Amino acid sequence: MSETTVLVGTETFGVPNPEPRDILEDYGIELRLNPFNRRLTPADYDECLDGVSYVIAGLEPYNTEIFRRYPQIKVLSRIGIGVDSIDLAAAETHGVTVYNTPAAPSLSVAEQTIAFIIALSRGLFQMNGDFHKGLWQPFMGREVSSLTVGLLGFGRIGGMVAERLMPFGCRLIGHDPCWDNDKASAFSVKNVPLATVIEEADILSIHIPLGPDTHHFVNRQLMQKMKTGAYLINTARGGIVDDEALIDLLRSGRIAGAALDVFEDEPNTSLYEGVPNLIAIPHAGSNSAEARYRMEMGAVQNLIAYIEADKTGQTTPPGLEA
Repeated sequence: MSETTVLVGTETFGVPNPEPRDILEDYGIELRLNPFNRRLTPADYDECLDGVSYVIAGLEPYNTEIFRRYPQIKVLSRIGIGVDSIDLAAAETHGVTVYNTPAAPSLSVAEQTIAFIIALSRGLFQMNGDFHKGLWQPFMGREVSSLTVGLLGFGRIGGMVAERLMPFGCRLIGHDPCWDNDKASAFSVKNVPLATVIEEADILSIHIPLGPDTHHFVNRQLMQKMKTGAYLINTARGGIVDDEALIDLLRSGRIAGAALDVFEDEPNTSLYEGVPNLIAIPHAGSNSAEARYRMEMGAVQNLIAYIEADKTGQTTPPGLEA
């Protein structure tokens, strides 16, 4: 057989792990690689998507216009969790099946969150920045064991964060409409109202999906209710936090500090530059060799399972996982 897939928004596909790419090539799929060494934009699609039936998808947008322009697309097999860049209703209307790999990056994102918690509580990035400016300015930090960590969202990643915080002995509180009592009991997380999480957390860590109901869920009004000296972490999705309001509150000192791995207008950095109490990294929470391998393998396996079922006239595997 000869089918074509595009590896989009993922210019490092198969690096450092060649196995996912080898599997596709061995299966007989023609690979069309992202030639731009960056995330694709709609202006790039003609070069990449013309004649393509299957897409190994990164974070680039797919909407009604794209599905109309390229009606031969059957599958978007997403590398990673989030699908907020994909118009799912339009995909369904145009018969495009969407897959994701929600479990694959979770551990790396959870570990990144733990790193942020320690870095914020001990002022590591501020002291490092000062040191490289020739300044010797020790930061009076706090031990993680003394803190209350609030988890806004207690799904897969929120649970992993809680599990890894248990040995520190900090107080863990959380809020999620779909609360898992067994998991909360296992990781010593107290289920509290949203207002309690916001008002009592020394560190507020966000682990909810982005959607119409959660866009700017963490807005200026909510952040102003955070306790004095509190920190905010977002490793979930850009757009959940009103970043302009956050930057204002950071600059004024109303929020002591923040750590962001995700942003509203990626990869635009202009809003965040020169904010000394902000740790910012370029959407790299899942950028470990291990997580990347799991994500790429998952996306490849989802795609091949669809092709096999379609080829043999069987029911194709269902799409998105929570």
